[in-house]
Amino acid sequence: MGNLKRLFYSSFFSGIALGALGVILPLYLSERFNTSLTSMGLIFSAYSLFFALMQIPSSYIGDKFSRKKVIVLSSIIESLALLIYGFAKNTYYFVLGKGFEGLSQSLSRSPSNALLIDLSERDRFSESFGNLIGYYSIGYVIGFFIAGFLVSPLGYSESILILLLFQLISIFFVFSISDSRKPAEIKFNLSKFLSKPNRNLKILGITGFIVTFVEYMDYTVTVIFIRDKFSASIIQIGIIMGLSWLAFGLMQIVFGKYADRVGKKKLYFIGSFSAAILMLLIPHMSSIIYFLILFTMLYCLQGIAFPAVKGLIADSTSKKYRSQDFGLVTTLEQFGPFFGLPIMGFIADNMGFNAAYYVRSIVNILAVLIVMKFVKE
Repeated sequence: MGNLKRLFYSSFFSGIALGALGVILPLYLSERFNTSLTSMGLIFSAYSLFFALMQIPSSYIGDKFSRKKVIVLSSIIESLALLIYGFAKNTYYFVLGKGFEGLSQSLSRSPSNALLIDLSERDRFSESFGNLIGYYSIGYVIGFFIAGFLVSPLGYSESILILLLFQLISIFFVFSISDSRKPAEIKFNLSKFLSKPNRNLKILGITGFIVTFVEYMDYTVTVIFIRDKFSASIIQIGIIMGLSWLAFGLMQIVFGKYADRVGKKKLYFIGSFSAAILMLLIPHMSSIIYFLILFTMLYCLQGIAFPAVKGLIADSTSKKYRSQDFGLVTTLEQFGPFFGLPIMGFIADNMGFNAAYYVRSIVNILAVLIVMKFVKE
């Protein structure tokens, strides 16, 4: 088995654990702790805060030391977060757990992206990104599907503890990767990002902030929206979220290779702009079947766009400072949900779900226009 496949499989099993967690946590908070969407947004924003604050130094660590070892460390921290959720007594446990999750993801995100590029051929970056996220998304789908079947007989906390098994399998696969790259003698590189040659990275980071400000509401607002509007069970919610993520993953595998051939900006525009328009229709779905169809179409379009924008970022990175380049963009992306999750939750609590989805659509259209106008391919 090649190193690239090992990285894909590690992403797959991690996706199972985190996918199930994505369904379980918002319902756990809402049903057991009577948490409002605004408060839930504040709890989940702890993830983004820790992620954003640690991303730049974590990216430096990914360039300075073994990327594989950094990823293994991050997976161990993720396992600790699962333990905290499993033994939670009040909502403060979830704030702490989300902080650990943010730290874990900040340690792994940029080194994983950089390791992926190290293991890939230069003219196949978008294809490799599409495969990595595709494997992760398929695992995420399985996690969504099994969440309800775990919670129904076992309960919330016991189900979360079972997810540790998948996280341990993920650690095994990444630990088996042969990382022959020698750690670089480098210095912290913030000035490089702020300099003129990185104009594309700055623009992509800013648009990432704009998009994630609204997109992460699917982890809180959308889960509760499906439950409340359609009286859906956790199994039904898991199926809806699972099918949408399956579409997201498959589209990335299929279209990742085409982004390198037909043009990344073109593919990004087709996917992201169409998704933003469809978003306006979500509040008007009259049945859970119609919602499932529309929501799956939405994630299909986002799956077309995602490897294209990742390819644009990859093209703008330097080999020596690759983890830091990704880290600086990702830092801006993570400040989006830090501010956006509580704000979108507040809008949904006080103005209704419709207003939240309208705002999301408008913000996404703005991001598309910025990329098409200012990013050079």
